[in-house]
Amino acid sequence: EDLYFTWLCGVPRGHSKGSITVKGEKKEVQGAGYHDHQWGNAFPEASWNHWIWTRQNLEDYTIVVFDLVANKKYGYKRYPLVFAQDKHGEVVFDNFDASNVKLEILGEYSEEESGKKYPSKFKYTFSKGGKTLEYTVNAKQKLEVNSVRPLGNGVKKATRGMMGLQPSYVSFEGVGDLALSEAGQTKRQSGNLIYEFMYNAKSYKEHI
Repeated sequence: EDLYFTWLCGVPRGHSKGSITVKGEKKEVQGAGYHDHQWGNAFPEASWNHWIWTRQNLEDYTIVVFDLVANKKYGYKRYPLVFAQDKHGEVVFDNFDASNVKLEILGEYSEEESGKKYPSKFKYTFSKGGKTLEYTVNAKQKLEVNSVRPLGNGVKKATRGMMGLQPSYVSFEGVGDLALSEAGQTKRQSGNLIYEFMYNAKSYKEHI
């Protein structure tokens, strides 16, 4: 059986509304909505070295980045998925070619629960079709941590140890700065975002 892993961003920028109840008090809420979905039959821990995922709604743009790097077995192959659309939903930039991507790690911090280092500031530069999209993300605060440390007991510990795995996932609130350049003109926008960094190995920097 062929192994596969699939990702689809069905709603990059939608509208959500509902209600939330806190201490018995119900409040109506509404705001921007997002939906994507992953599925497949490949075991993620055995497939990926790491991935960076970020989404952001700006005044005039929506940007989604899903930058995946496979593990050693698959030659650390990179799948950098990115697209930006304007406020009318028209795609103004996309790229799925690793040769058009540059990623710079501008800052790191040590996460206590996983015992690993994570990027606290990074910059993407995407170039395609006469356009350049620069995207800088700077972490403000950690939102969630999921880490397998210690590695576990019995079979799971032995299996992860032999594979050199230490799975962990951290999500952050941050600030994203977007600069889209074409024909000598650059449009810049900035705002808050949520991004995540997942990696199954003990290190990621040599495979950026």
